[in-house]
Amino acid sequence: MAPTTRNHPNAHQDESLDVCNEDHRRALRDPEALVDATTQLFKAFTNGPAVYAGQAHWESKFDQFCHLHPPMFDGKADVMESDNWISRLEKIFQAINCTEEQMVEFATYNLADVADVWWIYTRKLIKQELGEESPITWTRFKQVFRDQFFPEVFREAKAREFADLRQGDMSIHQYALKFIELSRFAPYLIPDESRKAQKFERGLHPQILDRLIALKLGNFDALVDRAMILEEYLQSREEQFDKKKRKQQITEQSQSKKPFQSSGQKPPQNNKPQQKATGQHTTCQTCGKMHMGKCLMGTNTCFKCGKLGHLIQDCPQIRTPRCQDDQRCG
Repeated sequence: MAPTTRNHPNAHQDESLDVCNEDHRRALRDPEALVDATTQLFKAFTNGPAVYAGQAHWESKFDQFCHLHPPMFDGKADVMESDNWISRLEKIFQAINCTEEQMVEFATYNLADVADVWWIYTRKLIKQELGEESPITWTRFKQVFRDQFFPEVFREAKAREFADLRQGDMSIHQYALKFIELSRFAPYLIPDESRKAQKFERGLHPQILDRLIALKLGNFDALVDRAMILEEYLQSREEQFDKKKRKQQITEQSQSKKPFQSSGQKPPQNNKPQQKATGQHTTCQTCGKMHMGKCLMGTNTCFKCGKLGHLIQDCPQIRTPRCQDDQRCG
């Protein structure tokens, strides 16, 4: 069976052109009909494309979606990437004003690998629940997507991390970025601008907090700006203090060193004669014997007690003078 012209995409336009051609032939015979023919021809070309208005609108939305370079998601990345993927797509959908059905269709078009296989089976389950004629809303898609790739237990952990967030060793810039990143997991902790600023302020380093708390800044951006200015000032002052301290240490070290001696100068030498150790036995030049101290040979001095007047006369047999009475020595 030959297809009917009713189902052909250009059927409406062809019928309009046939009418216009008939009017044109009549216009050749009737000048007044020329105006009607021209009017009909204009309507045919202006109303004909309206048949495809819905399809053209859909295609233009998809083209706009692709031109904004939406990210792909394969389900293999970190769990945080899944939430970032959803956030990125929602920004695009808002920019091109998509419908709920378009949002689901465009998003699932950008699924790949593991995520694409997951959606094929998940879509069947949702359709069995809702019915084939009921469209899947974006809210429902996000729910099943996050349950699979961004589970509740992980979202709760991120919310606790945000509740306990402090600056610590981070800079103000790093702290502010971390604060913004985690804030989306616990928006109930910062319901307004004032609470947001207070939460950020309480996590600041005490050295910065002590200087900002009196200002009572209720705007988050203004608070971050003041904190960064104060941080830069404190770092500059600390660097100046360290530079001054190092300079002082170098000066003290140079003063503690001995002055440099010029070449040609020798340190003073000790010219005093060295004395012999008194506790050593040496060979006496007078008596030829080894003894300590001064030699008493020929001095009529008792070798034992060192006194005079009680010695026996020297004799060839007795080489060493002896006391006449040993009891007198002492």
